[in-house]
Amino acid sequence: MITVNGKHKVNAELAKELLDTWDNSLNRQVISSKVDKYATDMLTGAWHYNGDSIRVTTSGKLVDGQHRLMAIMVNDTPQDLYFILDLEEEVAEGVAIFEVIDQATRKPYEVLKVAHKEVLYPQQVVNLMKKLSLFNDCNILAPQPRLGNKDVLEFAEHHQPLKRLDDAVERGLLLSKRGDTILDKNDSALLAITLGTCDKGNEFLETLASLTVFEGTVYNKGHEVELTDPIANLSKVLKAMKLSKLKGANEFKAKMKQIFKAYDLYLNDEKVAEGYVYGGKDIVYPTDYQFYTL
Repeated sequence: MITVNGKHKVNAELAKELLDTWDNSLNRQVISSKVDKYATDMLTGAWHYNGDSIRVTTSGKLVDGQHRLMAIMVNDTPQDLYFILDLEEEVAEGVAIFEVIDQATRKPYEVLKVAHKEVLYPQQVVNLMKKLSLFNDCNILAPQPRLGNKDVLEFAEHHQPLKRLDDAVERGLLLSKRGDTILDKNDSALLAITLGTCDKGNEFLETLASLTVFEGTVYNKGHEVELTDPIANLSKVLKAMKLSKLKGANEFKAKMKQIFKAYDLYLNDEKVAEGYVYGGKDIVYPTDYQFYTL
């Protein structure tokens, strides 16, 4: 067992002992292709010691080095590795460990997973954060191109408890598997945490998720629904959007515009003119589904 900082020769047996002994929960998910490449380089002599260290906290948490240790175990190719075994614990428990070492090389969901271990669906929660970043009190704002690691962590700090996001992701998965799947799991998660926070919103989402569209006719559990119903009309519009060429932010904004306008009509118990879709500034567009740019 290695107990002091410095360079040490590590063989397969020692590598396994280290991995079994140290807590690896702070590390990112193992990338098999990376282990295989390192193992091949070690076997062919292409691997050379460059001073990059294996980093471990004072309490025995492995922070960096799992891929190198695993690669040594593949073909039992002993390597010289430098070990730092006294990283400060308060650094390792939070975001700073990534800022000090290699946050830029880690994906946002990997950083979120380490900083907030309570999150069950880190990758899906980050996707939901990206959707929510376009909203402010249900008003669609200009989209941000991406959320970086620091953006995700700041978002997490301002949206506690994160269990709400996990719950929305779970409900989004369920909603997206029902009916005609006119909404994907990410859009459904967004609606679950916005509209789905009140009784009428839940009722709206449950109905929307139950509808199917076949040859222009909308059905709810096998029964035809008139297109004057705002949710039925919305489902037909969303079905057409799914087949359209709109992609990315434009598709997202167009869908949300339709959904929230339909929800307004639903709340007020209003009907819509059959065959029409909702446009910007209360203008209706005919059935060729022209999409108003927000």
